[in-house]
Amino acid sequence: MNSFSDQIQKVSIHLVPFMMAVIFHEYAHGWVAARWGDSTAKDQGRLTLNPIPHMDLFGCIIFPAIFMLLNTPLLFGWAKPVPINPSRFRKYRQGLFCVSFAGPCMNFLLAFCSAICCNESAVARCRCLPCGPNILLYRQSVDSPLYT
Repeated sequence: MNSFSDQIQKVSIHLVPFMMAVIFHEYAHGWVAARWGDSTAKDQGRLTLNPIPHMDLFGCIIFPAIFMLLNTPLLFGWAKPVPINPSRFRKYRQGLFCVSFAGPCMNFLLAFCSAICCNESAVARCRCLPCGPNILLYRQSVDSPLYT
């Protein structure tokens, strides 16, 4: 079992990227709403990447930290929702759909970018491959004894 100091280190390393992901998710909702004509988030100072206006103490810090300390494979949390006023959208239904879809799209974009970054760093550490993003060769090299 991991020591308490190892658990605290794990929380401190994982909590920042987790909070960034939650903040980017909420920012995406507000940004797309602004593109469809709703300036509510901007008017209230919530169309920002500054984490302070978005943070929910329990959903961004306490709840995820508890999950990490308990070594659960699931990490879950939330931020304050970005305020929108769908009646301001140029097209109500399409705007509402796009704003709703923006958060999950941002999650997939962040996951994709993280995968590329992790792949790049793993490929750069592997002696058996030339440097470069080659996912198939990387996946084969993970089980290779030459992988370091």
